[in-house]
Amino acid sequence: MIDLPSNKSAGEWAQAIADRVADESSYDEDDKKILNEALTKALTVCPDAILMLIGTGIIEESYFDDIKATLEEQAWNVIEHFAQDIRSWQSQMRGRDLKAWVTMTSEVFPNEDQNVIIEIATYCKNWADR
Repeated sequence: MIDLPSNKSAGEWAQAIADRVADESSYDEDDKKILNEALTKALTVCPDAILMLIGTGIIEESYFDDIKATLEEQAWNVIEHFAQDIRSWQSQMRGRDLKAWVTMTSEVFPNEDQNVIIEIATYCKNWADR
C-alpha cells in the first residue's frame, strides 16, 4: 500500500485531481462531468499515477491542508459575523442542528456553493459543540 500525503486516501486524491483537471478544461459541463468521473475511477485504482501528479502544477502536495485552512478561515468569518461575545455565543449555539448552521452560513456567504456552505457549517457546529 502506498502512503499518500495528508493522510488522504487514493479516492480522495483521485477526486481532487479529477476535479482540478476537469475544472481547468475547456469542455462543456457534461463533458467535464464525464472526464471527472473517468479520471477519478482510473486514478483511484492506480495510486502510483496519483503520486506522479502530486506536487506538480496539477495539484499541490498541500492541497488538502490549504482546503482545511480556507475552511477554518471561512468558519471563523461566520462565527465572528454572529458573535459579539464568542463565549456566550458558543454556549447559545451549542447543540443547534446542522440546518440552523447552514442557514446562518448561507447568510454570510450568499453566493457560495451549497456543498461548501455545508462544509463550513459543519465545521462551525463542531467547534461550537466542543
